[in-house]
Formats: sequence, structure tokens, C-alpha cells
Amino acid sequence: MIQTGGQEIGILLTEKTLAYPAEGGSWTLEEMRVAFQAELSPDVQISADRTGGKKTLTTDSGAQITAYEASTIRITGRLERGAVTVGDGMPVDVLEGNAFRTYRLSDGTELLRVAAELHGPAYSYTGGVESFDDLSEAAQKQVLEYYDGRGVLYDEREELEKTYALYQEEGGAFLSGWVEQSVSPIASSGRVMYFLTTITLPTGRENGNITYETRLCDAFDRETGVHIDTWDLFRAPKDTVMRTILDESGISVQPLRAEMEAASWDGRIAFFPDGLSVEFEPGALPGQTEATGLFVDHTSAVKDLIQDWAAPESRD
Repeated sequence: MIQTGGQEIGILLTEKTLAYPAEGGSWTLEEMRVAFQAELSPDVQISADRTGGKKTLTTDSGAQITAYEASTIRITGRLERGAVTVGDGMPVDVLEGNAFRTYRLSDGTELLRVAAELHGPAYSYTGGVESFDDLSEAAQKQVLEYYDGRGVLYDEREELEKTYALYQEEGGAFLSGWVEQSVSPIASSGRVMYFLTTITLPTGRENGNITYETRLCDAFDRETGVHIDTWDLFRAPKDTVMRTILDESGISVQPLRAEMEAASWDGRIAFFPDGLSVEFEPGALPGQTEATGLFVDHTSAVKDLIQDWAAPESRD
């Protein structure tokens, strides 16, 4: 039996059911079923594809429930009860799944879902942009080492604590949070390939339960894989670059412009085929509790800032 939508549903295994345990491997059909059954417990998560019509199943307590024959069934996660403790000492269960890790209370309330793996540049493709595979073999190795060395850019425990505090404030209105970090190519020139790191974090209900994506851009030499500093991509001094981008974006109101000029722009300038963006996460600018960003097209003034060898190729 499995719990879905608050109801118990019976899953019937037949001789034709393909049953997959959590761990990968190579088995005969009989070995696969034996391994699957050995892993079954009340604290595993399973998914199943049903076949045929609705049937009934009598439970140990004598109750009759709806049941379906399964064409395939697989173990997709395992629950560890009271794995962590948060805030006021509340125990939190952790469901380790294939694609994500879920933190939830003992009553099933989901607090936070975290992508189980970092999605690196080798697994990301963007329409109209060259991919990781277009780098030289030496460059691919260097780029992977760079991102492996940088690792996770968020504190998972901190995000869980913040989400639990929000749950305490909102009660029944609470919606669970989502955390993920991924890297994908966004632009390229004959010498440079640009990758964007996106960190998705929950921001609470101030923006209608929207998650905020912190975005950091990195540039690499296509042949060597050497990381290129943001400011080396421009032919103008840092202050000139910042002022020109703000001018071209039309941002002149104070004190916002002064705050942007005083902030660090390292990694925040993202190079796209059709322009540049600059984004400041919530709290990066004084008094700004929401994200603040801008985008400028490749105007003549913007083009004049960028080194010829670093200018992204247009999608057109």
C-alpha cells in the first residue's frame, strides 16, 4: 500500500511487474524483484505505473481499498525520521529522493525541497548558445575543476531555519520553499564562453511566495579554460564601465544610483548575446529588501566598453 493525496492505494505486483530498487545495477528480473522487496519498508518512497482497471484490496485490518496492478514500480526515496532539529527543538524528517531532498514535519508538512545535485555546465544546453561540449578538452577539464572547487553557494541549514521560521509565522498559509544551484552557458565569442550560475532560494511570501534567483556570471578562455576576471573583459576602467551601464539603462534617481555605484559588481555583470544584465539580490543594496536589476542592449556605448575578443556573438 502507498499513501497518495492522503489516501491509501494498493499496488499489486504481478509476474509481469518490473520492480526497481533504489540502487542502480544489472540484474536478472528475479534478482531485481528480490532486491526491491528487500528494500521495502514503511519509510521508503515509491513510484508506480499502473496497468489495467481498478481493483480492490483487503488490508490487514479488514478494510477494503482501491488497488491497481503495476507495470513498473521503483523505490525513489528513503525517509529518515527526526534526522535534524530546528529552531525551538522541533524534529524534522528528511526524505532523500533521487532528484531532491525534502525536509518535512512529522505530520507531513513540507518545509523545504533541495535539489539533490548541483547541475553543472556539462549537463546544460541553452538554445542559440554554444554548449560545454564546444570547449576544448583541456578547457572542459579546467571549467569543471573551477565549479567543483567553488561548490555550493548557499547554506542549506540556514535556508531550512529561515523556512521553518516562516512556517511558524504563517501557519496554514505557508507554502514550502525550493533550493537549487545550476550552471549553464549563456553566451560566447570566438575566444570566450560565458556561464551563468543560478542559485534559487526561497524569499517568503513578500513576493507571493516567489523564489529569488541569484545569478553570477563567469567567463572562460575557450581553449585553455582559464577563468577570466570580469573587468579584463572590458577595455575601459571599472568606474567608467559602471557609469556607462547605468547611463544606458536610464538609472539616474538617487539614492539608488549612488548605492549601485558603491556596490560590488564582481560576478554580477552577465554577458548575453543581446546585451548585459546586472542584478543585486535582496539586501545587496541598502534598504532594498527585494531584488534590483537592470538590462542594457548592446548599444554603441556598451559595445565600446567590451574588448573585441570578448564581445558575445549575436543569436541572429
